[in-house]
Formats: sequence, structure tokens, C-alpha cells
Amino acid sequence: MNLLSWNCRGLGNPRTVQDLYRMVEEKRPKVIFLIETKANASRLDGVRRRLGFEGCFVVEAVGRKGGLALLWREEVGVEVYNFSQWHISVWMGKGGESARWLLFGFYGQPETAKRKESWNLLARLCPDSHIAWCVLGDFNEITSQSEKEGGRQSSESQMGAFREALKVNGLFDLGYKGNGFTWCNQHADSSFTRERLDRGVANGEWISKFNVTVVENMVARTSDHSPVLLKLLEGNLGTRRRVKLFKYEAKWATIEGCDQVVEGVWRERGSGLSMQKLQRALTACSGALVRWSKMKEKEEGKNIKEKTAQLEELYNREVPQDVGGVKLLREEVGRLLEQENIKWKQRAKRDWLLLGDQTQSSSTLVLHSGGGRMR
Repeated sequence: MNLLSWNCRGLGNPRTVQDLYRMVEEKRPKVIFLIETKANASRLDGVRRRLGFEGCFVVEAVGRKGGLALLWREEVGVEVYNFSQWHISVWMGKGGESARWLLFGFYGQPETAKRKESWNLLARLCPDSHIAWCVLGDFNEITSQSEKEGGRQSSESQMGAFREALKVNGLFDLGYKGNGFTWCNQHADSSFTRERLDRGVANGEWISKFNVTVVENMVARTSDHSPVLLKLLEGNLGTRRRVKLFKYEAKWATIEGCDQVVEGVWRERGSGLSMQKLQRALTACSGALVRWSKMKEKEEGKNIKEKTAQLEELYNREVPQDVGGVKLLREEVGRLLEQENIKWKQRAKRDWLLLGDQTQSSSTLVLHSGGGRMR
């Protein structure tokens, strides 16, 4: 099973939502924790439907700041335990008490002066040691100077307080695969800074329960934070294929070559036709468009993967001189994601017209700012 945590820096940009959709397609997470959504419940429910998830728990943004959301597949078995503006805590798994464990999606205070409140929250909600507990999210703090490059040195007292919070609560860093830094300010001058702010930590009981885990720091394509993927060993689940009918995609009109495909078929079959031959010409045209579209989608997917790999290479050696290249690649990826988003918007509108609001899930839960506890 895969779990994804990401400080997305707002879901108002279609590129960001499309980037999230691509992550879901590529990594197949069963649970997603989103930080700084800057969105209301209605927006998050639209994202849930876009991703095809059944469950969604929302702590709405306060104005244009903050906002948390947890999305999950129904098969996982999720029960919301408690929440605040800075966390969402859920029981994971089905079956008896011994089979379940506690997942804590966490967002550390971005203001240094208030960081102690975050560690107090961890201590206050720390479960008994026999309960398997994992904390995943953006802690907004580092444990040592080795987790920071550039900028002013971090306060030793602040780092020490974070290390102490982990120690007191019996939490151990789960390590990482990929780039060692999960946030970068993208400055191209001497103020260039990057840090490891996002991570996964867990207590001894959880580590004993899941002794095969990998934390992958993914490439940041649309946010200044890298998504963090927690992988737990699990068997593959089969998927069923559906027969697809031909439907013209609005995004085709934005791609070079679409007109030539239609014109080519029509030149060959479309002049002076009977109604029967006209129908055959339309069928031939739709078939040509589908084949061309599949080829283009493969090219787009390949382009996104190649540019993501180039981004990863630049991030791994990242210096101020690379920032211009990083921004250019992110813009190119953004344009490709926008084209994909046009396709999704058309399909979403079509599905809504056909199904109305039947895609609304009864397991969607909405909470406003503040905190509480659920059993």
C-alpha cells in the first residue's frame, strides 16, 4: 500500500490538480494527505471525484491560508479519530484492534515563534506505546544543519526542540530515497536555500508491524515542496477494463496535427458520398483520431517523464545557477499538465450531465477550521 503526503501550496491552479492526478496514476496511493490546500470543502470534493477516491475528510482553509485534506480508497478502511488546523489523525485498517494502526497527517507551524505549539500537539496526542503510530507530513523544521543547504544557519535550539519532540514521543525517522531536500525557495541568487522539511516518522510498534517500508521524496513539479510517498509492502490488485466509445476530446484542438488528421481522411473518403459511405468516412475519421490521440498521449506522457527526470537531475545537484533551468522545465511540464486538464474538464462535465451528482460519496466528511475528536 502507498500513502502520499504533499504540501501542494493551493489547489486553485489546474496544473497542481493535474499534477496530483498524474501522481495517483503513477504511484497508485490508497491514502493522500494534502497540506495548504487553500480550498473549501466543495473544491476538495471536486478533487476527490477527479481522482476517483471514495473518502475525503476536509479541514477547510482559513481565508486563503492553510487547509488540510485526507483522501482514501474505500477498501483501506479509514476511521477519523481527531483533527485540528494542524493535523488529521485516522485509524487505518479493517478488523480488530490489533490489526489497526494510527496515521497522523501533520503540518508544523510555519512561524518559528509558534513551532513549540506543534511539538506540544504531538505530545498531547501521542498514543500508548503499544499502538502502532506513523506521522507523515510537513514538519517545517529540520533536525540538523545537514538537512539544509544555503541561507542562514538554523537555530540550534529550534532543531534541538524538534529532536527532543521526536525522542519524547518515541518517533524514529523513516529515512528517504531520492533527493535529500524536500523544499526549495527557487532563488537564483545568494539567498538560494533548500531544506528537508517533509518526512515520515513512526514509533517502534509501527516499525515492527511494517518492517518493509520505503519513503520516496518525489520530484517537485508544481509546488516548492516535494511530494513524499510512503510505500508499504502489499500484493497487486487487479483492475477491470472498460469498453470505450468514441468521444471527441476538446484538448485535441489545442494540439498541432489534429486538423491534418481530419483533412487527410476527408480528402481520401469525403467527397461526393452517399449517406452510407459518409457514415463509413466518419467512422474512419474517428478511428484515425483515436489512433493519433493515443500516439500523442504516449508522447505527452514520455515528455512529462523525461522532463521530470531532467528536473530530478537538476534538483540533485541544485545550485543557484540551475534555478533558471528548473523554472523553464516546470513551465514546460505545466503546459503539458494544462492540456491534460482540458481533457479532464470536458469528461467531468460530460459525466455530470449523464450522472448528475451520483458520484457524491456518502463517506465524504467536511470540517471547518478548529479541532475535534471523532470515534
